[in-house]
Formats: sequence, C-alpha cells, structure tokens
Amino acid sequence: MKPPYPRNTQQESSSSTSETTLAKLAFIASAITTLGDAIATFAAALALEELSNSNSNTNSNSRKQVNSELINKKLIDMQNQIDYLTREISKRQ
Repeated sequence: MKPPYPRNTQQESSSSTSETTLAKLAFIASAITTLGDAIATFAAALALEELSNSNSNTNSNSRKQVNSELINKKLIDMQNQIDYLTREISKRQ
C-alpha cells in the first residue's frame, strides 16, 4: 500500500541537515561552557593561592613586628644597664 501522500525527500533531507546542524551547535556550546568552567576553576584556584599568600605575609609581618619590638626592648634594657654601670664607675673614681 502506498502512503496517502507522496513523500517529499527534500523536506526530509532539509530536516536531517538542520538536526545535524543543531546537534553540532549544541556540541560547540557544550565545549565552550566546559572551557568557561575550567577557566573559572583556575581563577578560583589562583584567588585561593593569593589569599593564602596574603595571610602568610600578614602573619609573617606580625611576627617580625613582635620580634622587632622585643629586640628594641632588650636594647633599651641593655642601654639602661650600660648607663647604670657607667654612673657606678664614675662614682668610684
């Protein structure tokens, strides 16, 4: 039995071509999205590394400041001791 209407092979071919084109576009869009996600992940990793380095530098600077203050205090104490000993020596002469 024949179909009630004749098939249009040009329409089927056009439909098949547009489906193929749509599938290719979907693939390209998916690839671009994946690349964008990879770039975003890389940027987040760099931001975390920078934040970690920033925190390390802040902690390092805090420790350096504390050490510097301790050294200054010790130097002041030593200077006071030298001054005291100098006065004591001057008294005995």
